[in-house]
Amino acid sequence: ARNWDYTASKRVDAFIANSPVPQKRIKKYYGRNSVVIFPPVDFPEDIEKFVDTKLESEKYFVVMTRLAPWKRVDIAIEACAKLKLNLKVIGDGPAFKKLQNQVEKLGAQDHIHLLGYVSSGEKWKLLKNCQGLIMTQEEDFGISPLEAMSMGRPVLAYKKGGSLVSVIPGETGDFFNYQNSESVVASLEKFHPEAYLPQACHFQAKKFSKQVFLQKMQDELNRVYYKEI
Repeated sequence: ARNWDYTASKRVDAFIANSPVPQKRIKKYYGRNSVVIFPPVDFPEDIEKFVDTKLESEKYFVVMTRLAPWKRVDIAIEACAKLKLNLKVIGDGPAFKKLQNQVEKLGAQDHIHLLGYVSSGEKWKLLKNCQGLIMTQEEDFGISPLEAMSMGRPVLAYKKGGSLVSVIPGETGDFFNYQNSESVVASLEKFHPEAYLPQACHFQAKKFSKQVFLQKMQDELNRVYYKEI
């Protein structure tokens, strides 16, 4: 199957990667160059009205992801429990019960809440009113940080993978270096959400809009199929 896959790759006219992470894989396994076109983020149509001139939020952070073990949501829960920070976890998945048990064992039920699945409207409301989003996992790209930024909210992310594309340290958020609770705690202690301008976060997010994606895809299709015409 591997040999067939490699042989088939030679018949591909052009490769498009959704971030620098798979771009490196394409080069490594297929020996081919590729163009990076980031996936679109599906923002609300009335997104502009959500951007405040200053950060006036409720005192809680958000984690928003599918609750799978490799996402390491547990380190955000442990960090927020230690610092007694309010945390709302948006998402469902096989690790939900284990994470709920973790919250109970830490005695943090009063300030850490697993919300499970929420509607689109509720999601945007929670992001708009939060202090910031914590991203604990390594993703090829990662949509949730940009959704938070579109609401003018900064992001504290694990410094690996797609977060290196979306988060601009000092402007739209910052990083923690290691995927453990100690690293998250140390970064949260230095993380001041009010220091980040909502307009800067929003501007960064809009670079990944559906309109930008469609234009870049069209440009690449034109380059590949009409370059000889």
